[in-house]
Amino acid sequence: MTPADTAGVFIFHMRMSAHKTRENLKLSAWIIRDSYIAITVKEMTMTNLNSNLHVVARVFLGLLFLVAGLGKLGNVDGFAGYMASGGIPAFLAWPAVLFEILAGAAIIAGFQTRLAALALAAFCVVTAVLYHFVPADQMQMTQFFKNIGLAGGYLLLANAGSGAFSVDARKGYGPA
Repeated sequence: MTPADTAGVFIFHMRMSAHKTRENLKLSAWIIRDSYIAITVKEMTMTNLNSNLHVVARVFLGLLFLVAGLGKLGNVDGFAGYMASGGIPAFLAWPAVLFEILAGAAIIAGFQTRLAALALAAFCVVTAVLYHFVPADQMQMTQFFKNIGLAGGYLLLANAGSGAFSVDARKGYGPA
């Protein structure tokens, strides 16, 4: 049942109760019972929506790092130089690239979601501070706040968990 169907149930209920309340007290029980059914349908619809939104959110958040990591494979030496400009040793370029790919894939699959989300949140904050905090440069500050916003999204994901459609849920870690 879609949210539009749920709205139809409520409209039907409101019309029926307006006509039937004039009859007798037995009808009051019918109205209460009917309201309970309509609310139950709405709750089921929201549960399905929440499960689907977990998947969409995980894919959106995970793709960012998966694609970025895969893109860096084409020029790891250039990326190592960029890392060195922020004070991070260049030899950590390969581990950083692998981290981006593996953490992004883990988020998409819903595998160890809470751990991966916390790690990516920390990664976003560290890269924001080391590479994008340049108050005189509006573009860098936009990147800074983008990273901070992403960190917030990853923290929400760490709090909410992977959702029902995930490796974590299949392995018995629970839907959240």
